[in-house]
Amino acid sequence: MAENVTTASAVSLAEKVRTGDLSPVDIVDAYLDRIDERDDSLGSYITTLEERARAAAHKQAAAIADGSDPGLLVGVPVGVKDIVDVEGVATTHGISLLTDNTAEADDPAVARLRSEGSIVLGKTNTPPFARSAVTESDLVGYCSAPFGEDFNAGGSSGGSAAAVAAGLAAIGYGTDGGGSIRIPASLCGVVGYKPTFGLIPWVNRPDAFAHARGNHAGPITRTVPDAALVLDVVSNPDHNDPFSHPKTSERYLSATKEDPLNLDIAYSPDLGVFPVAEAVEAIVEDAASVLADKTSSTLHRPDIDFGLSLEELVAPKYHNWGPVHNAVLTERVAEEHGIDLTEHPDILGKSFVESTEKGYDIDAVSYKRVNEIHSKIYDVLQDVFVEYDLLVTPTLSVTRVENGTVGPEIIDGEAIDPATDWFLTFPFNFGGPPALSIPAGTVDGLPVGLQIAGQRFADGLVLAAGAALERAQPWHYLYNNL
Repeated sequence: MAENVTTASAVSLAEKVRTGDLSPVDIVDAYLDRIDERDDSLGSYITTLEERARAAAHKQAAAIADGSDPGLLVGVPVGVKDIVDVEGVATTHGISLLTDNTAEADDPAVARLRSEGSIVLGKTNTPPFARSAVTESDLVGYCSAPFGEDFNAGGSSGGSAAAVAAGLAAIGYGTDGGGSIRIPASLCGVVGYKPTFGLIPWVNRPDAFAHARGNHAGPITRTVPDAALVLDVVSNPDHNDPFSHPKTSERYLSATKEDPLNLDIAYSPDLGVFPVAEAVEAIVEDAASVLADKTSSTLHRPDIDFGLSLEELVAPKYHNWGPVHNAVLTERVAEEHGIDLTEHPDILGKSFVESTEKGYDIDAVSYKRVNEIHSKIYDVLQDVFVEYDLLVTPTLSVTRVENGTVGPEIIDGEAIDPATDWFLTFPFNFGGPPALSIPAGTVDGLPVGLQIAGQRFADGLVLAAGAALERAQPWHYLYNNL
């Protein structure tokens, strides 16, 4: 039973609980057993909530027996990234210095997941303050991809992605400021969804406007319908998030049940500027053709030109805004917790400390002018979305990242910046269009991610297209031997 339960979709688990074929207690027991069996080698959880999860499962079972409405996600286990608040649990932000930072209330999305019956199993591994494309924390160590323990799960929502792939959670809840949901989804062979900006509320204090640079929250799942169901549950405004907005009238899960037809789909192997491994490009192009065939659509290959070198594309976010963000974060932690992060390079990493010091030297004018580059990126992508219904790209340039590194240094013989140059994700954070990473195939047994993006508020279409490809070439076999 445990193997079936821990590889089943969230939609299926909830349905089986509603029909009486499964108990929430059985599900939670199976997942907790799986965590005990597997997580010492994966490092996907920072905190597990065994007693709390079992108590919630027994409470649900009793309520169901009394005839109560069990909720859309009844009995479905979720792992929550450890920068997102769960009431009564430490939000460590991936560092041991904050293990006493206990959350006073649930994040709005966590509260909505729980109100529909989802059971929080724990807080998942993330790099310090989610500021890396790989996941390693001093609390747990590396978070490894289930496909090879020498390979990293990616970041910064790596714990959530690894847990979902290996059957340690049915749903992972993550965040994405430049690819942090989609990067680990690609490396772990799962579904990662960054919805339209503001569709899922994410409350931040003391700076309510900090997420204006494109920070999103969203689900990591094993199937596209699972991601759609989570979106149905957690989307809608929260008055404490100034960027949150109402969802459209459509039900996202319903949108995944039929293939969208007669689309104009743009395919770009590299967004005009990224180095991409030939083997990855071949897999993604083949999958894009399958998607076009499945939906009776036309596949186009437009030239995408940001008018920027890769270094110029990367610099505003990762060498200007990022250091300033780190400097502000350092001051806030000092004020709220009495901790000077710059005194702990052993925990934060030398690069974080150097970035923070750089942040204090960046002047206000250059910081403000970052928006001009971001606007240029936004305009180019908007031109694509005006002409085409969807844009398909590789999610990443590679299939593996070694533990102990920040990323690959060479792609097909070409030297790159390992910290930034291998993920085709961050351009889609500017302006907030929806972007989905799903498995497209494998290279040498390692998963390849395909990214589908659409116009803002076209979440239903993006999810429907992903579900169509899932039906055309299912990837669930990936999880059988993890």
